[in-house]
Amino acid sequence: MNMKSTCRSASDRGETVCLFGNAGYLAVLFLAVAIALNATLFTLQKHEQNSNESRSVYQNNDILRIEKGMNTTSLAPVAFETVSFPYLDERWFREGYCAPTSKDMVATHVESGTTMSLCLIFCLLVYFSFLKNDASKITMTTGAKKNMEQVNSYVFYYALGNVGHAFVHFLIANAIHRGFFPPGDMSGMDDLLDPKNTPNYLVAMFKILPGLLFFWIPILKSYMTHVPWKHIIILSIPSYYGTLVVPMKLGFTYAQTVLFCGSALDNLFFVPTDQKEQVAYMLWPFVVVIPSMATSLLESTMCTSNSVMMRLGHSVFDATLVLSCGLFYLICWWRFVHCDDEHIDGSNESEKKMKKVKVY
Repeated sequence: MNMKSTCRSASDRGETVCLFGNAGYLAVLFLAVAIALNATLFTLQKHEQNSNESRSVYQNNDILRIEKGMNTTSLAPVAFETVSFPYLDERWFREGYCAPTSKDMVATHVESGTTMSLCLIFCLLVYFSFLKNDASKITMTTGAKKNMEQVNSYVFYYALGNVGHAFVHFLIANAIHRGFFPPGDMSGMDDLLDPKNTPNYLVAMFKILPGLLFFWIPILKSYMTHVPWKHIIILSIPSYYGTLVVPMKLGFTYAQTVLFCGSALDNLFFVPTDQKEQVAYMLWPFVVVIPSMATSLLESTMCTSNSVMMRLGHSVFDATLVLSCGLFYLICWWRFVHCDDEHIDGSNESEKKMKKVKVY
């Protein structure tokens, strides 16, 4: 589909907004593929490096046995060159999360879930204390009302996904504490099919269903808001199956790739043209999605070298998810509710109607 052909508008402003929004979602798609490619190539590189190290150990052992008979010195250990790309932080790569240096993985997930919960509560307090009360007293133009309806749709489903995300952090912490959660190098499927584990369908359902019901279904909807729920449920099944196939430590990267690609494709191809001309469509990728992606890259590549990541770890990413959405809503509220007299999207004084926007 030609992106420009979907941005034909009667106004230059609408077409410009649409084109900038499309550019943002194309950037999201590119970054999501880059994240997946970096993790895949780094994993393959580490696997090959480990194989070479194993072979070199055997070779050195053979040489040492020969040298002992000849009373000569042993060979120096094999040195491996470091490369700039692909690159992942070694401490992050062990578990797939950046744990604060003072905490284990149980404490890391508890802290992440708590951080998201506190950020959600903070945003709700700001909304109900200031924004909702003011919005109920302000009348808006037709164009501003349409913009806020789209903003509400983005924020409502995104908040729903963040609630599920926070809850799953607590579930993972509990699973690690009870010994249900497999190690980072093992995939979920290998754990379920491990002959050492006693077959227990109740335990298997406990491992599978929470991730599907509380993470994949709500969070996939939060990134693909224009896809109906029945299709989201269908898409969540193969998406979750992919989580079971990849090693646990790459589950975070896998989920990001699926969700960010899904968000970009949903907004590029399934948003009606008239909605693409609204400013909320342009702001969402630049204010919410791309900052979240940048934070995830910072976490996976600078977990050891960055002082903030060393102290706070994965909580930085989780806080960014929630607060960036709050910032998006605040910008849109100020533009379309508080400053509605500027008549966005071609609205004029004759279009002004005494209708209040529905605010979630």
